[in-house]
Amino acid sequence: MKHLAKDDEFYKIGFSQIAIDENSGKATAFEVKAVTYALMSWWKGQGNEDIIDIEEGSNSSTLDFTWELDIDNEDGSNQVTCYFEADEEKMLLTLYIYPVYPGAMTKDEMTDISERVLYLSSKMKYGALEIVQSDEDEYIVRTKIGACMKGVKRGKIEIVRNLFQHGIDSMSSALLQLSQN
Repeated sequence: MKHLAKDDEFYKIGFSQIAIDENSGKATAFEVKAVTYALMSWWKGQGNEDIIDIEEGSNSSTLDFTWELDIDNEDGSNQVTCYFEADEEKMLLTLYIYPVYPGAMTKDEMTDISERVLYLSSKMKYGALEIVQSDEDEYIVRTKIGACMKGVKRGKIEIVRNLFQHGIDSMSSALLQLSQN
C-alpha cells in the first residue's frame, strides 16, 4: 500500500482481490487498500471466508452479513443484518445494522416509536439510531456508527473490532428497550 506513510502498519503490504466475471470468465484484480484491508483482516480473523465486495477503482468496498444478537427479546427476534461500507478516499468505515424483525414499519408505526428512538439515540455513546425510509411508505430503525482511520498508523483492525462491538451493543440495547411497552 504505497500511498501510506512508511511508519504505517500496512505500509509495503501489496494485497489484491481477484474477481471473475461470470459471463466472460475474465479475471480482474482490485487493489485492497488500508480500510478494506483492516475490515478484511478482522472478518477473516473471525474465521469467515472473504465475501468483501471491492468496487472498481478500489476506493470503496462493502461487506454484509447476518448476525445473531446475544439478547432474549420478548418477541424472540435477535437477528440483524450488518452492512459495512469502506470509503478509501476519506479513510472512513461505516457500519449499518438493521434488525431483521420487526423489519419495515408503516408511517403510523414509525410515528408511535419515533420519540423513543430519538431518546435512545441521544443516550448512545457511539453512533446513532436512525429511522430511514426503505420503500415508498415503509420505515426501518437502524444503528449507524462510523470511524475515520485517517492518520491512524497502528491499530486499524482493533478499530474495526471495536466499531462492530459498539454497534452490536447499541442495537442490542435499543431492540430490548423498543420491545418493552
